Order: sequence, then C-alpha cells, then structure tokens
Amino acid sequence: MLVVSAIAGFASPEGAHAQPAVSQENWATARARSLTEQGRAHRQSGDTARAIARFSEALAIDATFGDAYLELAALREAAGEPDEAERVLAISLERIPGFVEGMWARAELYGRQRVRLLALRQLREGDA
Repeated sequence: MLVVSAIAGFASPEGAHAQPAVSQENWATARARSLTEQGRAHRQSGDTARAIARFSEALAIDATFGDAYLELAALREAAGEPDEAERVLAISLERIPGFVEGMWARAELYGRQRVRLLALRQLREGDA
C-alpha cells in the first residue's frame, strides 16, 4: 500500500513517516492539522495568500507537522518560487528526522528544476 503526498503525485512506503492517528494527537498537532486543512481549502479556492498564511501558522504551532511543509512547498513551487519551495523542504528535513515524504518531495522538485534548466539552456543555445 502506498501513501501519496501532496506534491506532484510521488509515493512512499506506508508508515515511512505517517502522521499520528488523530485520537493520539496533542493540541498543537491537532491545531496544525486544522490549519493545514484550512490552507488546502484556501489553495483550492485560489486564495494563495491565505493558504500560505494558514500553512505558516500550522508550522509555527507544530514545527514537526510534515503535511504543512509539503503543502507550503507545493504552493511555493506552483507560484513560481522553486527556491523557496526547496528552502521549505530543507527546513522540514532539519526539523523532522527521517521525513521520507519530505525527501521524496525535494528529489521530485530537483528533478523538475533540472528539466526546466535544461530546457532554458536549449532555448539559449537555439537547440529547441
């Protein structure tokens, strides 16, 4: 069984770094989960600024809530800020040891950026 992340459909083995069951959450994690869900709703409605604010609030309350990092990084990349997305993922890996989903997300981001850089180089060289 696979767990699919918020970033570009990559998958990792189930349980690699699963969030705790809701019934076992402390107040900070429960609040971070709620704020992340609000951020997703804002993102889906096209309100990027509020989505970023909610994901950031979630991380201020629980700096180990992986879903908020993944959502924030995906939003930053979609907004044309891949360097900021990479920074968010790097912080997630510092704060959550063994965060496999974050590692996958960063690898996927690097892969997309490499393709983009190759395409830009080809355009500059006239090989497109």
